[in-house]
Amino acid sequence: MPSNTTFASRCYSLFGNAWGKNRIAGKAIRAADNSPMPGKIYLLKNPSFLFVRIALPDPATGAYLFEHIAAGTYTVIADDAEGVFNSAIARPVPSEPM
Repeated sequence: MPSNTTFASRCYSLFGNAWGKNRIAGKAIRAADNSPMPGKIYLLKNPSFLFVRIALPDPATGAYLFEHIAAGTYTVIADDAEGVFNSAIARPVPSEPM
């Protein structure tokens, strides 16, 4: 098993600055009734659509947060775990400094 330093170096070389100084925050809310959307929030890097991370929204508010990401634009996909509604896609979403 590689050391953490080796693993971190490999992540950096594959994904660029995997531990960046930016963030993306938002809310996953159903438009039909303004209730929080249960499920996972996926973060993809533009323009390659490379998978970056998954977040779980707050069940009460629908708020989600991706911290320590590289600067740039992303695609955010909110998946409805109950399957009642289609997934919501936001693109392009710019990251902001933390």
